Amino acid sequence: KTGTKLFQTTLGSWFSNVLPGAGPFDPKVVYDHHSGHWIILALAGIDVIPSYYLISVSQTSDPTGLWWNWALRADIDGSNPTNNWADYPGLGFDEGSAVYITSNQYIVGGGFQYAKLRILYKSQLYSGAALSYWDLWNWTNQDGTKVFTWKPAHTFDTPGIEYLLNTRSGGSNYVTLWALTNPLGSPPTLTRQATVSVSSY
Repeated sequence: KTGTKLFQTTLGSWFSNVLPGAGPFDPKVVYDHHSGHWIILALAGIDVIPSYYLISVSQTSDPTGLWWNWALRADIDGSNPTNNWADYPGLGFDEGSAVYITSNQYIVGGGFQYAKLRILYKSQLYSGAALSYWDLWNWTNQDGTKVFTWKPAHTFDTPGIEYLLNTRSGGSNYVTLWALTNPLGSPPTLTRQATVSVSSY
């Protein structure tokens, strides 16, 4: 924090090679210590279609070196076009094979629809290849309400599971814990593992 500034740019410039004039927002940055790569996630497209996940991965563990960039449509669920745009992203990773993006999906001109989880494959991300993915969306809590603000873990140990937490839209007195296994499966295995009581929010 008190050292020498090594590099400075804007998000718009950073992602201009994949989405010129995008106006990116809500950036997240993590370091995958298991694989030695930095990951940046940002969104583009507020209350409009198309909406995008903007993803950037360092080619090595050196963040001042070269990076790969991608722009993935966030308004498409799997292969299904929607009229929803992505907001409030989450970014996590497991110790093995996958990186996890989450977002709240809002209909253009309207309100919250559901939360979405997108699973990306490290083998593609960390080699600069074309990206494929698996989407999970419109899941519910134990009481039947929709998942809101899913957040994937930054996995530091080797549990063999990716954990996610979510709250309930409008507030409540619980959070929901999810466990995801077999991230490269068709489909992956997502389980609502527990409903955890907390102070009211």
